[in-house]
Amino acid sequence: MPTVRKSEVLDDGGPYWTAPLPIDRKDLAPSIRREIDRQAERKSFKSYVVQIYEEPAGKPTGMFEIAFNPKSHMACAIYEAETEAERSSQRVVMETDPLWFSASDPEDAADVFFQTLVDGARET
Repeated sequence: MPTVRKSEVLDDGGPYWTAPLPIDRKDLAPSIRREIDRQAERKSFKSYVVQIYEEPAGKPTGMFEIAFNPKSHMACAIYEAETEAERSSQRVVMETDPLWFSASDPEDAADVFFQTLVDGARET
């Protein structure tokens, strides 16, 4: 089982997540790759995935895909989760639009992105 971190944002249990795991850029979602390709320093971005858990011993319930530029301290991320499609029992992957933000390192990027999602959910 991967080492997971507890969210310090929520007091009611999860979510928990892994440390950012490096992945090949070609494994990023197309939406993030398109965002990175528009950047002047596109070759400076490193790619990561973070697995999200509701329970430390449970199965992953979603993931963050993060592209982080250590030179500019800019990150672009999406959240992905598998869910059942309406009107059928098929599983589909849902993802957020890519979000840009500043971060000090990949771990900070995961924390900042999570907080951005929580803040956005509170506003709706």
